[in-house]
Amino acid sequence: MSNIIKFAVLLVGALLISMILRVVVASASKPAAPLVISMEKVLVSDAALPQGLLLGDEDITWKAMPVNGVPPNAIVSGAPNAPDLKGALLRHPVKSGDVLSSEDVILSSAPGFLAATLKPEMRAVSVAVDDVSGNTGLIQPGDYVDLLLTQQMDQRTNFPDRVVSSETVVEHLRVLAVAPKSSARKPIAIRPMPASAPAP
Repeated sequence: MSNIIKFAVLLVGALLISMILRVVVASASKPAAPLVISMEKVLVSDAALPQGLLLGDEDITWKAMPVNGVPPNAIVSGAPNAPDLKGALLRHPVKSGDVLSSEDVILSSAPGFLAATLKPEMRAVSVAVDDVSGNTGLIQPGDYVDLLLTQQMDQRTNFPDRVVSSETVVEHLRVLAVAPKSSARKPIAIRPMPASAPAP
């Protein structure tokens, strides 16, 4: 009688072991669920940029990064109160793909922006322009422009009509800042000449 009991116990144990092995093999053969990585877009430099550059649209871009790899001071797309770096002055050189933050630039709204932008013996001049002469928002900080003087002249003939005369006053001026689009007349800060030279 004891041999029959032992045989029954061994049979039940073998069945249990086989069932356990079957469950283990079945679970191991199932494909693992794909790991979902949360991503965020951060602002990076689009090329190697030198110190003192006024950032434009072509200098910065958005790059997707894992959330756990985003630096704490990075500018994240869609984040509230994220600063706009367009027109800001770069404090130091950066490599292509470097993550940018407000600490890397001097914002155009910062108190010391013009002082940091101007080199020694240079000065900024504010020029009032309208939507036509300002190219309706196409001029951005960091662009180089020519300053033209257009005026109406009295025509020294029998005709009472007036003639318009235009001439280039200064060439290759660097635009430092542009007033908001809501302004009726937009002053453009430029760096045209040494401080000892007369203003245009």
